Amino acid sequence: MTTSEHLYESTPRVLALTDRQARALAAVGKQLASKKAWWGDTELPDGDSKSAASAIRVEPYGAGQWSVRVNDAIGVIVLDDLQLVVEPKIPLPHLLYLFAKSGQFPRLDEEGRGAIASSLDLWTLVASWFMTGVERLLRQELMRDYQNLFDELSAVRGRLEPVPTASLYYSGRLAVACEFDEFGFDTPLNRVLKAAAVAVAGSRFLEQELSRRAIRVLARMTEVGPLQAADLAAQVDRRTGHYREPFALARQVVSGSGRDVSEGVESAWTFLIRTPEMVEAGIRAVLAERLPGVLVTKEARTAIGSKLTFNPDLVFNHGAWVGDVKYKLAGADWSRGDLYQAIAFAEAFRTRRACVVLFGRSDQAELPEVEVGSKRVTSLRWLVDASSPWQAADGLASDATAWLLPSEGLATA
Repeated sequence: MTTSEHLYESTPRVLALTDRQARALAAVGKQLASKKAWWGDTELPDGDSKSAASAIRVEPYGAGQWSVRVNDAIGVIVLDDLQLVVEPKIPLPHLLYLFAKSGQFPRLDEEGRGAIASSLDLWTLVASWFMTGVERLLRQELMRDYQNLFDELSAVRGRLEPVPTASLYYSGRLAVACEFDEFGFDTPLNRVLKAAAVAVAGSRFLEQELSRRAIRVLARMTEVGPLQAADLAAQVDRRTGHYREPFALARQVVSGSGRDVSEGVESAWTFLIRTPEMVEAGIRAVLAERLPGVLVTKEARTAIGSKLTFNPDLVFNHGAWVGDVKYKLAGADWSRGDLYQAIAFAEAFRTRRACVVLFGRSDQAELPEVEVGSKRVTSLRWLVDASSPWQAADGLASDATAWLLPSEGLATA
């Protein structure tokens, strides 16, 4: 019988674990942390180096007790008969709405997906969305493309490579080494889709119907090869635009699932999705849509005399104003670190005004506007208790408009 325990991302909780379960969990965290893409462009707390950090912190807390903290990620971790469900800091429908705005998840509609999202576990939800998207894609046929290949052939094709061919000859092999282009289905986009389908088909935590659907998809992808190291960095272009949604979901499936780490007789399986980067991109997209005449981007400035860069999440009209997104619930007072960072961003972009976007409830008092020297920092809030994420998005945009209007006025992009 499987026992379920619930945690909140970035919040420690004391759990009863065996020593081997704790080691397996720590091993999963280190394996995730070893992948550069896991951390995005974020800074680690407490001066930790990325190589030494762990996505899951496991610390002893007494006999048979361990403090477990999953850093900035949501999902499911299974340790044999123990299932850890990692829930987001904000309501799941709000988080999925921002994920969708980031371009990494399907577009949500108010009555449909957003309403059912909270009733499904994340792995089932993402796998279901992926299968629906890839099945729709297959009805339009997979795209072919030219791939640059190098192989040993019986006859010359493409460009003959003289040195490797000479090596083959002197080793007694009657073959030629050639570099050539081949037009086929074995492309980076298709390989990522196939790898995601393999993860769904082989998952022991999904309903059999989802696994059967994945097996049917794989039967139509026999000409697609296994995942290669650079495939997850592939980009969808105009010609492959219909891949956008299934490919985004496939990357989440491949990046977040299927990790089995043996530790004696114990093992851990995870499906974890990092949250901060998608939340920041989602907030940026929401403001870009709802602030007419204002360009909202992410830009960097390099410090004079140093290679150090300043990278605020929100840059309005190429630096007329700047802002930062903090994916956390607002407290009763300003965080000194958030305030210092906002002031540094404003100074780097030579603007007087900066904002910090936080998450909070409507019954919380708003943080006061702070003036330090010539800089003024304002807090803007995404209300997590709004009746829907669409209402929260409208409220944030309204507050942002009011913040932009005084003194400078809304400039055109």
